[in-house]
Amino acid sequence: MLSITYISAEAESFSEAALTELLHLCRERNRRAGVTGLLLHRSGSFIQTIEGDDHVIQALFEKIHADRRHRQVTELARTPISNRLFPQWSMGFQRHSPEVGLEGFEDLLQHRDPAAFAASGQAVHRLHALFRKIASQ
Repeated sequence: MLSITYISAEAESFSEAALTELLHLCRERNRRAGVTGLLLHRSGSFIQTIEGDDHVIQALFEKIHADRRHRQVTELARTPISNRLFPQWSMGFQRHSPEVGLEGFEDLLQHRDPAAFAASGQAVHRLHALFRKIASQ
């Protein structure tokens, strides 16, 4: 299995209704494809971890990268996994307001070069810890 974590920015702002519709569609597609993960949205930025069979995750990430609703898609981590972080979620979702501090996510959003920031491994480790904390709530 494979896990990919990436960050991207909205090409255009999503309305609440558009985001809800997209989530519903993606959750169903992910469920059918055996994809699990978590998506965080804040101030026009997305960070997501997707996990599942290698070829499925690679194809999904290529589709996300080509999707015109995203810009600046940056892969932060690509990790072979034997166990999923989010086995129960076809796409867990959290929207956070700027008033709520999210350690790891904030650092990444503020950094000029997210890929270089993530290369240390600490950023993705902190994000996955944050994801696990959110998943347990």
